[in-house]
Amino acid sequence: MKFNHNYRAYYRNKIANHLKMKWWLYLRILCFIGIISFVGDRLNVWYFKPAKLYTLLDRLFYDYAKEHPEVLTKTKFFKWPYITPGMEGHLNDVSIFQEELDVNYSHKEFEFLERYNQDELSKSEQFSAAIFKFIIEDEILENDLYSGTVYAIDHINGIQVQLPMFMINNHEINSITDANNYILRLEEVQDKVSELISGNRLYPTDSEQLITTKNILFRRKGESLEECIHHFHINEQIVKPPQSILRRVEEQLISFLDVPFEKNIIYQDFLHKLESSDDERIRKNIPELKYGIKRALEGAVIPSFDALRRTVTELIMQQAPSEITVMQYDLGVPYYQQRLKRTLGFNDQIIDYEYRPQIMYNLGKKLVYREKKKLRTLFLEEGIEEGATLKEKAEIYFKEKNKNKSLGVDLYIADFIQSFSSAPQYFTKEKQVEYYIQPSILDGISIEPFYFEGSFDYSRKSKIYFSDSISIYTQNTLLPTALSMAAEHQWKGSIITNTSLPLFRRNLSIPFMEEFWKNVYLYNYFINASLEQRIEWTMWRLQNAIYMETDLGIHNLLWTRTEAVAYVFDNSLLTKGDSEKIVDQCAGAISDNVARGMAIYITDLLIEEGKISVDNQLNKKNLDYLFHEGGVLFEQFKEIMFVNKDQN
Repeated sequence: MKFNHNYRAYYRNKIANHLKMKWWLYLRILCFIGIISFVGDRLNVWYFKPAKLYTLLDRLFYDYAKEHPEVLTKTKFFKWPYITPGMEGHLNDVSIFQEELDVNYSHKEFEFLERYNQDELSKSEQFSAAIFKFIIEDEILENDLYSGTVYAIDHINGIQVQLPMFMINNHEINSITDANNYILRLEEVQDKVSELISGNRLYPTDSEQLITTKNILFRRKGESLEECIHHFHINEQIVKPPQSILRRVEEQLISFLDVPFEKNIIYQDFLHKLESSDDERIRKNIPELKYGIKRALEGAVIPSFDALRRTVTELIMQQAPSEITVMQYDLGVPYYQQRLKRTLGFNDQIIDYEYRPQIMYNLGKKLVYREKKKLRTLFLEEGIEEGATLKEKAEIYFKEKNKNKSLGVDLYIADFIQSFSSAPQYFTKEKQVEYYIQPSILDGISIEPFYFEGSFDYSRKSKIYFSDSISIYTQNTLLPTALSMAAEHQWKGSIITNTSLPLFRRNLSIPFMEEFWKNVYLYNYFINASLEQRIEWTMWRLQNAIYMETDLGIHNLLWTRTEAVAYVFDNSLLTKGDSEKIVDQCAGAISDNVARGMAIYITDLLIEEGKISVDNQLNKKNLDYLFHEGGVLFEQFKEIMFVNKDQN
């Protein structure tokens, strides 16, 4: 026994002495193994198959954001060291070269997703994988098969609207670097406009200059942008927007170009942000920064927008079709169905069988008829018996209620803010919103206020813009409009800050889901409301059904603009001018407005089944689950709301 004890003591001492002499060697080995393991894990995460699906999806979103710098600024999710400060000094590249890279990368993203066994994923992960595939398929089709069918420019999402509103709403100035990036972005406008017109930057590289590029126009080898516009060789392979849309684009460009420099909305925004900053370096460099913004606007933005205006004017004179439907083109039918799938989250089976465009048109027709009938009944309850048409009854009602006179912009905004701020918080706490009068470039787009969501980290608040001209209809649907925007604000505010979702889903927009939550919210608010409030709600529902029917009528039944305007004017409570805005909105934002009517129809189906009520705890549980899942596909939506199962 003593021998064994001495033997163990001897070896313990020997090992201890060995470690004392060689500890640094073992430490280096452990550090080396740790470094190799860490690097291997990072390589696996960033280039191969991460252990978790959400890690892959976030990586793919990060790669996408790096190639599209405007996404970095919009979301404000990625910070140093993932991005450098200079990356937010660029605009998205819309050249034909970047478009090809995007398509190739989208195909690779599919390959990564296929490495995961769907049966091993959680329900939320399965949802995310299916949604990601859905989005990538749509991007591949739009950038490849339908690249010539997408409008190069329109009055809703065109660069003449998108750029100023992006700089105003998204590019904040909290440091001298932010201010310099603001200027650098404006200097890049000349490249983005050139890419929009000709598919290539203003001053191409030597290799790019040897290639004939095309977008709206063909740009031959060695040709400058000015020569390209002068020769005006139109790309016959792309769809030209209707004349009515191009005229609105032209009006927006003229309104931007014709104002004095000191009143330019980008210049005023830049100065306001400089003067509001507490950064000492900004305050010390205000003269230099003013010179920089002046040089960027006068040297890049204004000349580029003028080149775009000349291009649009020439298109109106020479080539733009008078029809307003995309169905007149070879790929118009499948493209419209693809846009409907993207707007509503439909798969092929749903769009081909369950809700074909013609079926949805008939549903919209029934919705319009039902809401008009309901509104007549409500007017009768209110004692309005005179008036042959619905519009005449509405005018009598407005007059009797002293609602036929304009409130004025200031009073309308004050009432709107009051209604918005006092809206019930059904699923999430309210986050702050800023309110502004919309710039003139937004005139003619919509009859409703505009909503812009905040950033992922909520360092930037959401914003609502109001027109400086309020129609009687807009004034008399103030409450449902304000509450619907409160619902959108609550839902989007919850989603963009929901860290349990992958990043791409926090940035995802599926119009049907947005409209669905508006209808759920309004139903729970107005179901027991006063007669006067229910009249306002029904007017709002009628107009949304008309949006749906107009979109489908234009792009599925080939309505002309005259026919579409007549339909909206005859069936709505709108003026002729507002009816034209609705028609051009439906013609430009292809399929987007179908979501308005479909959301009413689906919400009503769920109400009939007793599944829409925040007062019922079981229903609230299902709604709460759907609410925090964010934008989902229609098949997933049906699984949650129509299939009676416990989601926990």
